[in-house]
Amino acid sequence: MARYRSILWQELDLRLGDLRIRELAVHHHLPELNRLGNHRHGYWQFLCYLSGSGEQVIDDRSHAVSTGSLALIPPAVPHSFRRTSKASVKCCVLDFEFSGAKAPSRARFTELHALDLGEVRANLTRIGKLNHSGDVPWELERAACTFSLAGILFTASGIFPDHHRPHISPILQKISRILQDPATDRLPLTEIAAQTGYQPVYLNRVIRRETGLTLGQWRTRERIARAKQALLDHELIGEAAAAVGMDDQNYFARWFRMQTGLPPGAFRQLARLEDAKTAAITRRDND
Repeated sequence: MARYRSILWQELDLRLGDLRIRELAVHHHLPELNRLGNHRHGYWQFLCYLSGSGEQVIDDRSHAVSTGSLALIPPAVPHSFRRTSKASVKCCVLDFEFSGAKAPSRARFTELHALDLGEVRANLTRIGKLNHSGDVPWELERAACTFSLAGILFTASGIFPDHHRPHISPILQKISRILQDPATDRLPLTEIAAQTGYQPVYLNRVIRRETGLTLGQWRTRERIARAKQALLDHELIGEAAAAVGMDDQNYFARWFRMQTGLPPGAFRQLARLEDAKTAAITRRDND
């Protein structure tokens, strides 16, 4: 029985050094599908969610999934997915093999920056238009777009150094600069839109077209990132809440859990455990 409909699907054999990209696809989960049971693969896999929400479980660890969530899954690691809303789920899947010195050593889960999400969608749109062409120049462009997309995902997952974003529209760049200011956590969205010089309706249309997000969703993602850092910087949950413009600690805890799937204290404990594991791996590799 089919579990999803493939909007885009390509069997590939693109090689660059120690990297081999096997397959690229965009899957639209069927409406009747609420769950993908535990399964595993013999290769690395990126799962980049383009729409919808749910719960991604990787090796018995649960992660809240929404638009822009990115999971890196190692070979043979079991993983599953459960949809948690009525919104349709679309997921970009990149299967690859990577054996170089920079090869990842464990599963990773992160959230794409809105600008990176926009680049992913732009590359997928271009690849889709080139999908049925057999001309050599078009095949070269399709390969270039695929490597560009892979580079974004590798960078976002922390494997490659940060990269520049040369093709992002000036509007998105301006919004990104505005939302990086913690003061925007307390501002109405209409006031944030006014700072860009565009009407809210038009602005949301541009953002959604290029990233799949609304202005409110983009602002929430920036706020979550600041909240996570605040939880690592402050011992008291209330201090972390105040750092993102929330005076009510209980409200902050409920909001954080709804957005991430974890209570603030559990997130901090898990993050510190992951940091300790990473440090231990680094020491082992250097010995």
